Amino acid sequence: PLESTVDLVDRSRAGDEAARNRLIQRYLPLLTRWAHGRLPAHARDLSETQDLVQVTLIRAFRQLPSFEVQGPGAFFGYLRQVMTNLLRDELRRVGRRPAMDEID
Repeated sequence: PLESTVDLVDRSRAGDEAARNRLIQRYLPLLTRWAHGRLPAHARDLSETQDLVQVTLIRAFRQLPSFEVQGPGAFFGYLRQVMTNLLRDELRRVGRRPAMDEID
């Protein structure tokens, strides 16, 4: 039987590792597809989509106790917001880096 995301979030908050793993299995492909290509090519160095998705999931689960389910799709919206914030951080980081010029 398909468990609701709300139930899995609640159980994950309570420390149920199996529920956390099911959330990851459910949302990893969706988040990966959503994130693909969102980081501009000029901002890519060691940060690729898979890395950003993993960091997003780590941050999201670390902050899960403060997440409030407000309806269908809320958890995926939460993950997208965490990813958007991470992308903004990456773009700011790249913007502070000096431009690389080739030396003759």
